[in-house]
Amino acid sequence: MLIPVGVLAAVLIALSIGVVLFSRLPPPAPTYRASPPATSKAASSAGASTKAVTPTAPADPIYADYVAALEREGIVFDKGTGYGSDYKIDTGICESIRGGRVDAFDLAGREGVALATAPAETSKNRLNLQTNGRRITAVIPIICPDQQSVLDEALSGNPRMINLRSGKHFVSQTYDPTSPVVQPGTYSTTKAVSDCYWERLDPQGEILDNNFVSFAREVTVTIAATDGAFNSRNCGDWKRVTG
Repeated sequence: MLIPVGVLAAVLIALSIGVVLFSRLPPPAPTYRASPPATSKAASSAGASTKAVTPTAPADPIYADYVAALEREGIVFDKGTGYGSDYKIDTGICESIRGGRVDAFDLAGREGVALATAPAETSKNRLNLQTNGRRITAVIPIICPDQQSVLDEALSGNPRMINLRSGKHFVSQTYDPTSPVVQPGTYSTTKAVSDCYWERLDPQGEILDNNFVSFAREVTVTIAATDGAFNSRNCGDWKRVTG
């Protein structure tokens, strides 16, 4: 089909006008990807430092005095306050004294306080015991001054035994570092007993008196100064009541 020249000319003119108008339209507005809300550098740093902080236990105010006392006396010790340190051991001894589990006789003998003021020992075992006694003598006034009277008794040369442990003991008024001893006196078991056996022996080991207790709330025995030894089995610990 033939298109009249006039029509074709009109179409071409219209297309030209459209192209011109389109080229004059403003460009489309740019689109942007949404960003997360901004966080200030200071706030970010504050958050990081908050996570990094780890709470710590406050320092023991007594420990500094403890260290100073031992260093002043020239006593070698394991520094620190953790498990197994001398400080932990010594604070445990203080608690045992307060609880009645360690008496002046224990301090003087088993803990070496009786040797604290003596000339330096020559044997290794007695020197270690003496060093232990010197340390305890120096630190009790620092870590448990309320138990100073027990320490004074241990240093007096005549401490009184309160606690008697189960087992074999020679009878003696004074501590013997080579073997366990018991002072003469009257002792009672600290709790009910079952199948408890005890015996008093003369210096030659002959039985002076003995008993087997099948079951009882309490057992009491008097150990004489002339006895040679005392032995108990399955009786638990004893506590001095008189003498």
